[in-house]
Amino acid sequence: MKEPFHFTHINDNEINKLIAPQNFLYRPVIRWDIFFVSLFFFLLAQLGLALLEVNLFCDGSLFILIPVNFVLSFLGIARYFFVFLIHCYQRYASAQTRLKCCMYPSCSQYTAMAIKRYGFFIGGIKGYRHYKKCGPPGGIEYP
Repeated sequence: MKEPFHFTHINDNEINKLIAPQNFLYRPVIRWDIFFVSLFFFLLAQLGLALLEVNLFCDGSLFILIPVNFVLSFLGIARYFFVFLIHCYQRYASAQTRLKCCMYPSCSQYTAMAIKRYGFFIGGIKGYRHYKKCGPPGGIEYP
């Protein structure tokens, strides 16, 4: 029977650089063009809603709807916004910071998957609970 392959410590700098854990970190590609175009259209829609409400309710009776519309619209895209922030963290955080996580998938990857699957509030709570469990024994847990 063949023995399973395990990495062992080899006293060779070139080989150790190739098998270092930081080489296997997930670094997503950030599409800044899509982010800025989406932000532009979101703000343009908010401006259009504000102008529409000002024209409809000139007396100021329902002027309070402008911030309410903004908050409701933001909650609609909050899932994508926070997944984008997590991807920015995964892309630009140092390997020293990211390798402290003992769980699989990492806390940031778990939170991104939970937010995509369950939405901003429930996914955020699940991500926080996963983060609180992250410790030396480690483990495997999926949302």
